[in-house]
Amino acid sequence: MSDWLKDRKSTIASQEEVMALLLALRAGGITEHALLDLFEKYPRRLFLNAAQVHGKLRPDSFAPIPCGQIQTSPLIIAHILRALDVMNNHKVLEVGTGSGFQTVLLSCLCEKLYTIERYRSLQAEAEIRFKSTRRNNIISEIGDGESGWPQKLTFDRIVLNAGLQDAPTILLEQLKTGGILIAPIMEDKIWANIVVYEKTHSGLQQQQLLRARFLPLISGIALNL
Repeated sequence: MSDWLKDRKSTIASQEEVMALLLALRAGGITEHALLDLFEKYPRRLFLNAAQVHGKLRPDSFAPIPCGQIQTSPLIIAHILRALDVMNNHKVLEVGTGSGFQTVLLSCLCEKLYTIERYRSLQAEAEIRFKSTRRNNIISEIGDGESGWPQKLTFDRIVLNAGLQDAPTILLEQLKTGGILIAPIMEDKIWANIVVYEKTHSGLQQQQLLRARFLPLISGIALNL
């Protein structure tokens, strides 16, 4: 049995915790059954290491994961998923695999999900989770997320899980016309405005979705983690 599966058995989310999350999502404005069903089917605790998470998980709070990174709160993820408006024939790029929680949720909505992670250990753990959850439409790579997908594909949707100082020019070039890209734009060292970019035939449109805490995006590939 893999270490993750052993860990999983000790961190199974209680029905009470799952129901509290679903109620919080509804209270936060998330009423779409398709999204609520995903959060019920894949509780966030299944994507966290028991050694780093103690007690109850608040639906509106991030959680620590290895390599000094964080798992975005379910409430923020839910709003991002709704704003992405993913269709089942879409190709989606995710920058920052992290624990793989959002990756799995996204993979249930699209045809193929491409995800980039700079930390090898995080990618290795996430790939175990992808196999254990039987998500076979996920392609993961180690890479510099700021540079986009290495093969320079184009995508219907792109989402970043770490903050930038400005609009992600290179990633926007990989976005199809008619596509949507969501990125946290840092306003200081902790807080970011989550911005929705839509590429239209007449140019780039943008609007602010909400404000949340994010870590800044780090360029390059981590050498020793």
